[in-house]
Amino acid sequence: MEVLERALALEAAGAKVLHLEIGEPDAPPPPAAVEAARAALAEGATRYTDSRGLRALREAIAADKQRRPWHEAAAQDAVELADAGKRAR
Repeated sequence: MEVLERALALEAAGAKVLHLEIGEPDAPPPPAAVEAARAALAEGATRYTDSRGLRALREAIAADKQRRPWHEAAAQDAVELADAGKRAR
């Protein structure tokens, strides 16, 4: 709630604020995201995923980290994703 309070104070002072802190963005999603969601639903992707995130995405993140010399290499099993409603461990 601290972020929301700060955003509201900035807005009251005349700043333009894009509200992402409360889970309700005030901008539409990108068309590519909408189409990807439609395609996934049409293909039957309607079940819960692994709570750590999609395996393919975790593998891609781990591979990306291994390509970057300033990051410690990570195995895909060491990568976990969290949405805004969950706290990462």
